[in-house]
Amino acid sequence: MNFQSIRTGGFASNTYLLWNEQGAIVIDPGRDVTATLHAKGIKPAYVLLTHGHFDHIGGVAALQREGAKVGCYDPERTVALGRASLAEEVGGIEPFSIDFTFLEETILLLGEKVTIIATPGHTQGSCCFLIDGKLFTGDTLFEGSVGRTDLPTGSAISLYASLRKLFSMQEDYPVYPGHGDETTLFWEKKTNPYRKI
Repeated sequence: MNFQSIRTGGFASNTYLLWNEQGAIVIDPGRDVTATLHAKGIKPAYVLLTHGHFDHIGGVAALQREGAKVGCYDPERTVALGRASLAEEVGGIEPFSIDFTFLEETILLLGEKVTIIATPGHTQGSCCFLIDGKLFTGDTLFEGSVGRTDLPTGSAISLYASLRKLFSMQEDYPVYPGHGDETTLFWEKKTNPYRKI
């Protein structure tokens, strides 16, 4: 699939676009990216959320109006649509709906396998996506760091278990986090200060 990373929003969140001739998958749209898709002549087909915090959902409603179906890990639905998203605290997040949920499984979108990896901790329903050899980690794993656990539904114990799950993976995937720069799984397994927890 074609691929582009876009830094969006006031919190320097990362939005990821993957597309082919059938349409686009948009991961964690921090703000409206429809203009980018229009410029490429691409129709948004799906929005996937690694988690439901305000800085990763600001562009969901605009994409939904364009016809995109919005999906999240099932336990995260209440976060994305409720007060735990922190949207009320920052204001300006247009309401949207969740069209489908998934569990820890592999689904097929636009002819591409999407593997969902449950990684609770930053929120109760945080997850990662493995698509086309790329690992999208949301706010679970960053370059040299990990997501915070002191926000609603966060859990340090759960996060550490999720990190152990990711670090047990045997292939060196490129890692695309919710904030900051791209890294690789093996580099984080070797250098991340949280790798031995």
